[in-house]
Amino acid sequence: MAVFFGDADGDASAVADVEVFFVVEVFLAEVDVAWVVVVAAGSSFFWVWQPKKAASVSAVIKDKTVVFIGLVSLNEHRECRSSCRRASIKIAPFSLPNFAFFLCNPTMSTRILLAGIIGGIVMFIWSFVAHEVLPIGEMGIKQMPNEEAITGALQTNLGNNPGFYVFPSGGFTPDMNGQQKKAAMKKAEEQMAAGAGGVLIYRPKRIFNFPKRLGTEFATEVLESLLAVFLLAQTGIRGFGGKVGFILTAGILAAITTNVPYMNWYGFPKIYGLGYMTTQIVGFLLVGIVAALIMRPREATAA
Repeated sequence: MAVFFGDADGDASAVADVEVFFVVEVFLAEVDVAWVVVVAAGSSFFWVWQPKKAASVSAVIKDKTVVFIGLVSLNEHRECRSSCRRASIKIAPFSLPNFAFFLCNPTMSTRILLAGIIGGIVMFIWSFVAHEVLPIGEMGIKQMPNEEAITGALQTNLGNNPGFYVFPSGGFTPDMNGQQKKAAMKKAEEQMAAGAGGVLIYRPKRIFNFPKRLGTEFATEVLESLLAVFLLAQTGIRGFGGKVGFILTAGILAAITTNVPYMNWYGFPKIYGLGYMTTQIVGFLLVGIVAALIMRPREATAA
């Protein structure tokens, strides 16, 4: 089966074999590949062609009332190659140039997965060391004196209403209007300046399954590592220091995203926030080192 392209005088100037590929093209997205798809919107068919050596091809597809004109420009001296080797996904303004590694480069995709999994394991081990061996993970955490009296008072006043409580509240309620909320906030500020204030996470009962919590923590840190390594694979950074620096920067971003607002708005102890951020940042630093070691560029061997 063949497709003929004609010039202005109607003479056939190029012939191309029809090959079928599966491509999805969406708005604001373009797929940079060596083959081209032209679809007649609204019609019941589409043609996919792969010219061998065409500088410029103008094709017109007609299907009753729908006409689609596509202009295809190809490098005259470049032969069409495997789409997997040249494929990239560009969704303006965001670009994932190496996303095709997962489909078309099994060696590289294996190294990415390996770096992500091992990095997550190393991060998990570091978290254990920070909490159980070093004092970093426990910085700012204290035990309440007269714990039974305090928990008894909480159960008496809060009952079976678990939640995140901020006190003093100044009498704040969700149904207040803007002026009432402003007055309640001012009163709460005065109460905090004169007496105790803080936040409370309250549960009437909590079944703490340590192995389950540990498994959740492990899975979370492996996922964090995989995402960080995947983003690194999209950058094209080749240097050891650059790779470590990229993931370290991602770790700093992750650490300050929640910890700084918690200290700023809810009054979390600064030493607790510092300790937790240190644990997270060092964890991502170790992931960066693991990724840089596993994803080192390999010298091309002569064919």
